[in-house]
Amino acid sequence: MEKKRSLKPILIGIIILVLTAGIVYAVMSTGGSKKTEKAKTETQNSETSTKDTELKDGEYEGTAKGYGGDITVKVTIKDGKISDIKVVSQNETPGYYENGVKVLDKIIKANSTEVDSIAGATVTSDALKLAVQRALVKAGAKESDTAKKIEEHKNNILNAERKARARRGGGGLIAGIGGGGRGYFPKNSKFRDGTYTGTSRGYNGPIKVSVTIRNGKIASVSILNHHEDYPYFGWAKRVLNRIIGTDSANVNTVSGATYSSRGIINAINNALSKAVYTPDEVGKGKGNNHGGSTKPGNKDQDDEDDNANKPNKPSTPEEKTELEKIKEATNKMIAALTRKGQLKEGTFDGEGGGFNTTKGNIKTKTTIADNKIKDITVADGDDYADDITGYRSKAIRVLPFLKDEKNGRENIAVMKLYRDYVEKIQKAKDQKATAEKLIGKKHADLIYNYANVEHVSRGVKSYFSQEHGKKDMFDAVTGATVSAGGIGRSVDNAVEKSENDAKTGNTITAIEVVEPADSVNPYTKKIMLRANSKQPLDLSELKVALRKEDGSEIKVAYADFDKYGIEIKDKQTGEKLTHGMDISKFAAKGAMTAVISHKESKRTVEMAIWFGAYSKDYVKEMEYSLDDGKTWKKVENPILSDENKNNIADRQTVKLPKSYLGKNIKFRTKTISGAIYNYESKEGMQYKKIKFDCVTESYKDNANVGFALFITFEEDKSAPKPPTPGGEEAGEGDIGVTMPAGGVLNHQKIADIPVTAGSGVTLESAEGLPNGLKLEGNKITGTPEIADSEFTDEVQKTYKVKIKGKKGGKTIFKTVDLLALQDKDRDGISANDEGPSKDNEFTPSLSKLFIDKKQNDPAPTLDDYKALIKNLPKDGSVTVEVENPPNMSVKKNHIVTLKFKSTHVKGIGIKKIGVRVN
Repeated sequence: MEKKRSLKPILIGIIILVLTAGIVYAVMSTGGSKKTEKAKTETQNSETSTKDTELKDGEYEGTAKGYGGDITVKVTIKDGKISDIKVVSQNETPGYYENGVKVLDKIIKANSTEVDSIAGATVTSDALKLAVQRALVKAGAKESDTAKKIEEHKNNILNAERKARARRGGGGLIAGIGGGGRGYFPKNSKFRDGTYTGTSRGYNGPIKVSVTIRNGKIASVSILNHHEDYPYFGWAKRVLNRIIGTDSANVNTVSGATYSSRGIINAINNALSKAVYTPDEVGKGKGNNHGGSTKPGNKDQDDEDDNANKPNKPSTPEEKTELEKIKEATNKMIAALTRKGQLKEGTFDGEGGGFNTTKGNIKTKTTIADNKIKDITVADGDDYADDITGYRSKAIRVLPFLKDEKNGRENIAVMKLYRDYVEKIQKAKDQKATAEKLIGKKHADLIYNYANVEHVSRGVKSYFSQEHGKKDMFDAVTGATVSAGGIGRSVDNAVEKSENDAKTGNTITAIEVVEPADSVNPYTKKIMLRANSKQPLDLSELKVALRKEDGSEIKVAYADFDKYGIEIKDKQTGEKLTHGMDISKFAAKGAMTAVISHKESKRTVEMAIWFGAYSKDYVKEMEYSLDDGKTWKKVENPILSDENKNNIADRQTVKLPKSYLGKNIKFRTKTISGAIYNYESKEGMQYKKIKFDCVTESYKDNANVGFALFITFEEDKSAPKPPTPGGEEAGEGDIGVTMPAGGVLNHQKIADIPVTAGSGVTLESAEGLPNGLKLEGNKITGTPEIADSEFTDEVQKTYKVKIKGKKGGKTIFKTVDLLALQDKDRDGISANDEGPSKDNEFTPSLSKLFIDKKQNDPAPTLDDYKALIKNLPKDGSVTVEVENPPNMSVKKNHIVTLKFKSTHVKGIGIKKIGVRVN
């Protein structure tokens, strides 16, 4: 009986449990089906809006954040449909990327990004879909679709990071989210009237807001700056409409808040934490203390400035006032620099200094029509005088912003001013103080190496991006911002000319230097000026030409510069240069760049001025003596210098008969004034190039006179040749061969040496060649393998090579000298060029001076470093050791030391490689 009674409660409990489970299942099933139906409807709507959009034909780029960083794609639209997608750049994990990229075929087939992601590579495939969608927006797709995809993709990354964080115990993209935005305020909290700022972390970085409290309620909220994606951030800002007018101290209770909108909410709560108080605290004088969140030194986790890597206290009113003053001053400068006048139609050349100003200016052509910028082209190839061409492709992404019909002229002014700020900061005596004055302390603190233009650029770029609303433009040229600034300068220069021509009716299109025509820069091939550093500046021979629209020109000598409104200045200092001025302060630099400008037309031209012992006392004669100076013979028809055609060149070819071989020979030169300079060599006459050194240092007083002469001797075959035993010497044109003037390098494969046979001649052999070389058909080929011991104390050997052939049944031959140079360390550089110390160690030749990596990437491998060495032997005779590898967690330019050990020599070669961690 007792047992039956005890079973009743148990049975009743089981029945209740079953019934409860059934009810819960029914409720959950109903809710789940509703959610599924809702998601299905949203997906259908999204698919319809994307597929129904009419896309413009062309190529468009889009970028999205993948698991390993940004992924950029290029989408081709043809006949209104997606015809091709290419990945331009990515840093995804191998294996995952190859799997994820398969989603592109699905997108092309569906003509839509509404396709399933790739299992096992969700983040990568979603990033690719989002990048494609962003490209499609440029082709005409709806931005609202992109906003949804951004949110979905962010959540996928966050989920992936949460899982990774759980496995490794912390870190990842979501580390640090929350903090000041938790809203843990007492229930009876109130707000003090006033305006308060707050910060919190968004998806891409800090979000800063300003909250105004009036009558205890939130009256307004302003977003001061952020790093979020457009158009998603505009969508997320809708949460503000639900906050304004409330008096709740726990704003983050707003339902439906997404990840990025939660960043806004957290920033607002951070601001409210400075305004909140409880009624009982007023009487106690505690103000807004609510558990320590505003105590000095107790920062919230999200209370950061715009440098995501460095926590920073909230700006004080004084600091904010100072930054506002700086922004106001910059806005005035932007307004002043923005071209507002009418523009003349046509195509205008522009120049502006970018990244590598030592190579020259960036050249552009800007086409103006209907008072608008219609097109901008940037010089390419050898004409792109800035940095290596790989950066050009990044820099020209600024062009759409400069051509923009609404904001193009302002963007040009901003890019020009950005580049001017970078230059001004670098040239300043007190660089840090100048940076703080121009861009504010917050942005100046981002610069930790003022000697590096890229580091200075980082702070200036941050300033214009955040304080002047130019984030999109500067983000577009990431990696080549300084060069983009040079393009901005160049385009501004072109637009200035157009504006000036429209205003003044000017018809001058260019200014060029035309005299002194006999003084040419050997590197740029442009006319330059040579100035004697010990004498006043001589501009008397300077002449320019003003080119006009109709093709005519006006030549203006320096004496008439003032009459035509032409002046010449030092490019670096802006100081005016005049004839007869003291140039001692410039001469110490060795050279300078002068800018010649025509005021009326705004046209300019640059000209190099070299300082030295330059003189008009040119070398007019060269003679040689074979009897120790008793008699002299003139070098007939000497070659003139490439640099100045008034001067005889230091390098000449002299033909002498074989009877002079081995004899001591001397040279001398004479100038216009009659000054004589003597040259001698320890070598006797041979059929090769021989260096003759000036016997005194008198050449230093006249730059026209060389410190040495380089004479190539050739045989004079004009005299008849006596018969030679064992065959006859080949006649003119019978056997032709020219040995390399610089010789061949031991242990290095030679470029084939052609050997020609005249009419009726058959080549047979080549005697006297170094080991490893042979005559093969009509060429000498192979790799010299001369024992290192054969060179003894010499670094070169001369081989007498006899080329034999048959002509008319008779043996004929031609004897030539082949110079072989020692290279015992096998680095491809002769011992003669390296010197005794370097020849005993392997000297690497680099294809690139640095390796680019992203923060927290794996460190470069040994193979990565080896790939930079162009001359590393493939036989394994040289080993490479890496010292002081970079700390990949620190953003900076790391210097890594590589050691090279060759089995052929005892010395150890050292080379520094840069690893740029961004």
